[in-house]
Amino acid sequence: MPLNTDMTTRNDPYTLSRHQCWRYVRNTFAINTIAGVIFSIMLGDWLRNMAISHVFGWSQFLTLNLTFMALKAYRPPVWLTYTVGATIGVFLGVGLNMWLLLPSWYDALIHRPSALAHTLVISFCIVVPLVLLFSVRDRLRDVQLAFQQKQAEQADIERRATAAQLKMLQAQIEPHFLFNTLANVISLIDYSPDQAKAALIHFNNYLRASLQRTRAHDATLSDELDLIRHYLSILQIRMGARLQFQIDCPPPLLGLPFPPMLVQPLVENAITHGLEPKIEGGTVQIQVRRMHDQLILSVTDNGLGWDHNPSSPGHGVALHNIRERLQARFGDQASLQLQSNNPGVAVTLTMPLGATSCPPH
Repeated sequence: MPLNTDMTTRNDPYTLSRHQCWRYVRNTFAINTIAGVIFSIMLGDWLRNMAISHVFGWSQFLTLNLTFMALKAYRPPVWLTYTVGATIGVFLGVGLNMWLLLPSWYDALIHRPSALAHTLVISFCIVVPLVLLFSVRDRLRDVQLAFQQKQAEQADIERRATAAQLKMLQAQIEPHFLFNTLANVISLIDYSPDQAKAALIHFNNYLRASLQRTRAHDATLSDELDLIRHYLSILQIRMGARLQFQIDCPPPLLGLPFPPMLVQPLVENAITHGLEPKIEGGTVQIQVRRMHDQLILSVTDNGLGWDHNPSSPGHGVALHNIRERLQARFGDQASLQLQSNNPGVAVTLTMPLGATSCPPH
């Protein structure tokens, strides 16, 4: 069969990679040698039986490969190609052994057709089970490949759906945040130009980080926390002393890949439902830690909490979207939990440490 170094064809019996070709050569040599040893133990004459085994085995190898090459353009069922190649190989192997190694048998079999038929039957009894084995193996391989392709297609659909959901979430958050920030800057220009300048600087950094994250295929925990830091700094200028925030993450964890847009909805919820309605405001704390093989990120506020929130806690649209994204990416290995902070609310994200990756955009 023609060699092909593209390993994407490794499941096509009509096209072999170089690695597969050498593997089949090694397997053929090993099978021939084992068969020669077995016949030599049973019949004696090690050298002759080993030679007979290798002549017969390499005849099969040659005819099978030539048959696959000859029928590649037509691509009949694999079992039929094996049958044709093996049949030709039996006649070639028996003929070569009679002619090269067993001249006395050659003369005897020519004059005794029944003995020749007996030899061919024995040969077919050896080859047919091998042909069936190879055919079933290839069929099972085709079924496995089809199943793997189906799984890959399903995973790709889920990734695309998650990415589309992420885009929609960004489209919902960013215009709202954009207009509020610009309105706040306009109001600050007249009586507090320094604050207006600081807000624009943070807003510029926020937009740059957001754009880079949208275009990139991967995001890190550091990217996500930097975005949240600029986001909170802008809100802090608008709310003044009523908003304080702390971000605590050990430096070794900053380089970990992290799904984007998981933290900002939680922070926005904490401010919108907890701190803004509270006259004196409060503090948002973001803490990241590692526990065994899990990454744990918590967003905690000391706002009004559930007692002053008429909606059912833990069932908002943002939380529902986050839970769906976690389920799609990590299954049961990730979770989103809410609990009362007395006062305020604590939200905890838990996900496997070695699998924190983001979907393609």
